Amino acid sequence: MGNFSISMFLGMGVGPLLGGFLNDAFGMPSVFYVMAGLSAFATILVAISLPEAKPGSFRNPVDDPAPMREVFRLPVMRGVMVFSFISALGRGGMMVFIPVFAPLIAISPAEVGVVLSVNTFLMALLQVPIGRLTDTGNKVALIVTGSAIAAIALAAIPLSGSFWPLLAITSLIGVGGAIQQPSIMALTVDAGRTIGMGTSMGAYNTVFGVGMIIAPLIGGAFMDFIGIEAVFYVGGAISLLGTVVFAAMMQGSARAAAP
Repeated sequence: MGNFSISMFLGMGVGPLLGGFLNDAFGMPSVFYVMAGLSAFATILVAISLPEAKPGSFRNPVDDPAPMREVFRLPVMRGVMVFSFISALGRGGMMVFIPVFAPLIAISPAEVGVVLSVNTFLMALLQVPIGRLTDTGNKVALIVTGSAIAAIALAAIPLSGSFWPLLAITSLIGVGGAIQQPSIMALTVDAGRTIGMGTSMGAYNTVFGVGMIIAPLIGGAFMDFIGIEAVFYVGGAISLLGTVVFAAMMQGSARAAAP
C-alpha cells in the first residue's frame, strides 16, 4: 500500500508546481487543457495496460460482496472510517485555507505552491520506508503517532508568521501523514479479507471524500465568524480528538477479540 500511495501523492505534489508554471507561462486556460489531456492519457493507459483480475483473486475468504451493514459491524472498519473522516477534515482544511492564510503573512502564491508541494512530496517519499515499518510494527501505534504529529502541527500554523516557519510546520504535517497513511490502508486491506476488498476500500474512500467535502464548509464558517486562525486551531483540535477516539475504539476492538 505504501508503494501504491507514492504515485498518488507524487501527482498531488507535482500538480501545484506544474499548474503554477503553466499559468505563468501560458495562462490559466492552459492548466485545464493539460489536466484534461493527462486525464485522457491515464484513461487510455489503464484501458491498454491494466490486466483483468481473475475472479476471486482478491476476495478471501468471502466469495460475495458484503452488504454495507457488515462494514459497520466490523470493529476495525468502524475505527478506520471514524479516523479517515477526521483525517480528511484536517487535510482538507489545510489544503483549502493555507492559500487564504498565506497572504496575511506576506507569502507569495509561488511560495504557497512550494509549501503545499513539499508537504505532499514528503508524504510520497516516506511511504515505502514507513510501509516496511507498518508490515512489522504496531499499526495502531503508528496511526496514533502520525496523527498526533499532524494535528499539533496543524494547530501551530497560525503561529508561523513567515515562509520558512510555515514550510517547517507543513513539512511536519507531511511526516505525520506519511507515518499514519500506510497503516490505515493496511487495516483497510485486512478488513477487506473479511468483507471484500472492494467493499472495504469503497467505504474508506467514501468517508474520506465526505470529510474533504465538509472541511471547507466548516472552515469557512469558522473563518467568517471567528477568523482564519480558528480554522487551524479547530482543525488541529478535531484531529487530536479523533485520534483519541480512534485509539479507544481500536483498544476496545482488541479487547473484544481477545479470548
